[in-house]
Amino acid sequence: MCELVENSNENIHWGTSTDIGSLYDYREKHGSLKGLVRAGLTVIWTGIESKADYFNKRNKATQQDVEEIIKELKSLGIMVIGSYIVGLPIHTEGETIMDTDGTYKKLNINEDIRWWIGLNTESSQVMMYTKSILSKGKNAFSEKVNPEQRTSIDLLGVKDSEYAHLTVNNTTDIPDKKLEEFDKFARKALLLNNGPTVLRTLMTWWDGFMALKDSENFSEKRTAVYNYWTVKRYFQLVSFGTVLFSETFFEKFSDEFQERFAKFLSEVDTFQPPDCELNSRYKKLFDKQDSQVSPIATIAAEFLRNRFIQKVNSRKQAKLELAPQAVLFKQPAL
Repeated sequence: MCELVENSNENIHWGTSTDIGSLYDYREKHGSLKGLVRAGLTVIWTGIESKADYFNKRNKATQQDVEEIIKELKSLGIMVIGSYIVGLPIHTEGETIMDTDGTYKKLNINEDIRWWIGLNTESSQVMMYTKSILSKGKNAFSEKVNPEQRTSIDLLGVKDSEYAHLTVNNTTDIPDKKLEEFDKFARKALLLNNGPTVLRTLMTWWDGFMALKDSENFSEKRTAVYNYWTVKRYFQLVSFGTVLFSETFFEKFSDEFQERFAKFLSEVDTFQPPDCELNSRYKKLFDKQDSQVSPIATIAAEFLRNRFIQKVNSRKQAKLELAPQAVLFKQPAL
């Protein structure tokens, strides 16, 4: 299908879902994942689940392969929606224990969550592991007797915020309530460390533009043009958002995310897309929409954007200046 889309010379962009094993097989066959972006793939949803290949869906892909595949997809400007699972039977609060064949007998749940954060997928779906029908049935009476052992869920009695986040038939050594706390913690940690999905996605599309903008390949050039104008379409709106982010909301997020975002904001107006017929069409549409924005709004957006960049860069410089002192201070303790 990718070859058909690429060879059609049509401006088609699409998304799909797959597993790591299929991505691994594709990369092994073609040497890279560039064929996906040449075919117009912009978003992919994949079940990563865990550091461990608990469901045996990765074929021969190692943990390092998974990390490299996600990194390559992101570098090409493909938004990755990663699905992760809390409460796998191997999850534990204790130490990680490996089997003789290299698989996990036990996997520390905090270690797993840290690995999810490190993958930095643009969107993160966290769900609770269950092996049960999601409706009240024959187990209803036993649950009334022992409500701590939830074996099914009454869908009509579950809030949207609780769906897929309640323990059912928990087989870990972690108590139900504690497991649900880990579920909440994972979702919050992924957000605060890696940032809001919409901003992560725009930055990844921009990374794709930067990686492909100088390519001689027509399909890669076409994708670079698409990414550029998609980012430009939302750029001013994002710039206005920094006034809220920089004063209150934004400071909750990690320095790494803020520094990446500041770099993104500083780059967008300094590069131009490849010169081609498709670029002319996109530019004409963008200019028509942009002409409806008042000059005052444009100036305000630029001011807010630059203020945020300056604030983040100043904090980064202060950290660098303090770093040698911190090392010297810690030295005697060693």
